[in-house]
Amino acid sequence: NSGTTTLTCVVLDINLNATGGNSYSWDNGLGTSENVIITSPGTYTVTGTGVNGCEAQSSIEITQNNDVDLLVILPVNEICSGDEVLISVGSSNATSFEWSVVQDEVNGASPGSGANTPEGLEITQTLNLIGNSQGTVDYTITPILGTCIGEGQTITVSVTPPEAPIFSDLGPYCLGEITSDILNTLSDNNISGSWSPPEINTDVVGISSYVFTPSPGLCATDITMDILVNDIPNVSFSADTLQGCSPLSVSFSGSSPTGNNTWTFGNGDVLTGNSVSTVFYDQGCYDVTLSIDENGCANVMTLVDYICVQSDPLASFFVSPQSFSDENQLVSFSNNSIGAVEYFWDFGDGATSQNIEPAHLYLETEGDILVTLIATSEFGCVDSIQLVIPYDEQEIFYVPNTFTPDGDNFNQIFTPVFYSGYDPYNFEMIIFNRWGEIIFETKNAERGWDGSYGKGGVKAQDGIYTWKITYKNPETDERKIALGHVTLLR
Repeated sequence: NSGTTTLTCVVLDINLNATGGNSYSWDNGLGTSENVIITSPGTYTVTGTGVNGCEAQSSIEITQNNDVDLLVILPVNEICSGDEVLISVGSSNATSFEWSVVQDEVNGASPGSGANTPEGLEITQTLNLIGNSQGTVDYTITPILGTCIGEGQTITVSVTPPEAPIFSDLGPYCLGEITSDILNTLSDNNISGSWSPPEINTDVVGISSYVFTPSPGLCATDITMDILVNDIPNVSFSADTLQGCSPLSVSFSGSSPTGNNTWTFGNGDVLTGNSVSTVFYDQGCYDVTLSIDENGCANVMTLVDYICVQSDPLASFFVSPQSFSDENQLVSFSNNSIGAVEYFWDFGDGATSQNIEPAHLYLETEGDILVTLIATSEFGCVDSIQLVIPYDEQEIFYVPNTFTPDGDNFNQIFTPVFYSGYDPYNFEMIIFNRWGEIIFETKNAERGWDGSYGKGGVKAQDGIYTWKITYKNPETDERKIALGHVTLLR
């Protein structure tokens, strides 16, 4: 070969020369000459033939490397409007560079090209914002080597408007207040500068302006901070009621409709507003505190044992029996209430009573009954309690002891009749003959035995048969089994 086996951006072809034979044959369709020129990578084989007709082969692998490397360094990717951007570009094998630009709300950037040097290439341009909002410039830089154009790299330069220093608000202060706050010469966003006046003055009521000027050379603007100094507010309040039964709802009114009113009550509630309401549930007397923050100044007042709550009665009772087992049933009520002098019973069926421990006769009961007791103290405080008396539905069913499947349309089917207390989806009936053999089975309570058995419907002989019924009570979820006999007569 001509000294290299690698095609590159500048080595576009390689000359191969075959020797040692009398004639030659190249693969890949290169013909039969001694010399061939290779322009693409691959493995190439030549067969040489001697004068005696003997053959030998030789192969060579040609590779290709068109890589053009690129290194772009942007020391600062965000500059102030009017500053100069610096981009350093380098490559180990590129001969030159080209770059294009895309500007957004920025002017001053321009496309161009430049040769590569041992020190690389520097691109410097002055960028300015068109408006007052942040803009960007995208530089796409591409390395070039011979006929090859390497992969480009895009970097983004952000151009920002002058920054406004940021400070946490100070105040408000009260007249004559001694404060440890200072006017910081370094802003929250790290901009240094100085204030005029340099210290906070609380000797004058009203708004005072303080101006911050950034240090020279910073991309920042002046700002003004207004600090308010106010008088101390007066505090007073009243309630619409001072005592009562639990739960006692009380409304309060403060003395400052324009200030920030914070109420702290002995029941644990903390509320805000000039007019508020809260509820006291437990017996006892409670302190009330009102704190007013008006224009940055605060004052507080506490009234001890201002609201007093009387105890409520405790309503309680139990019944006997605890559930209905009959439609007509007498129920006795035992009163265990505490702290009450008057009682009102609602028996849940429209009847009421004011006796301490009444008894009530329930008629034609078919479901659960909700009973309510309201107990009242001598101060008019009330408490109530409710109790459900459940209706325990008993299973009721009838099973005939004889049936006559003789075709006369009367008493043709043997089946139990359920009136209540069973789950139709959990039912099974089995009929046995005298030898204990199953001759009929069903899981449908509405499908009875017609006196036949087997697939052909053979008529069973007259006689006594045993039945077994398995069912479930839907209220108690209890599975029950009933056994009996039935006589078949034709």
